[in-house]
Amino acid sequence: MQVWRDASRFDPERAPVRAWLFTIARSRALDRRRSRESKARLTRSLDAMPDADRGADPRESVHLSQLLAKQLERLSEKEQNVVRLAYYEGYTQQEIADMLREPLGTVKSRARAALLKLRPMLAGAGGELG
Repeated sequence: MQVWRDASRFDPERAPVRAWLFTIARSRALDRRRSRESKARLTRSLDAMPDADRGADPRESVHLSQLLAKQLERLSEKEQNVVRLAYYEGYTQQEIADMLREPLGTVKSRARAALLKLRPMLAGAGGELG
């Protein structure tokens, strides 16, 4: 799909078509690997949590979800989309770029900006988060 969609970007003066195809395939393979590794790290982290934390009061989880949703609303719509697709839906940044038809660098910049904005907002929530 990406080769078809990005065919106009191919520049035969920069590299032969074979090298261009290899680069695209390699990038997608690395994205998938990183995504799987990230999900595996999250699973290991959750598995390492003490059982007492897993059995926490469901009202606290609801409160935390509501707090996070409120903070997300303070982000721009484009930043919200990237955060939701990455952290709630589990898409890689490349997949998000493809879905939104935006350059990968733009998606990465939005994700970073959103996280930098969320960090002090959530830290400001103080004891409510931890």
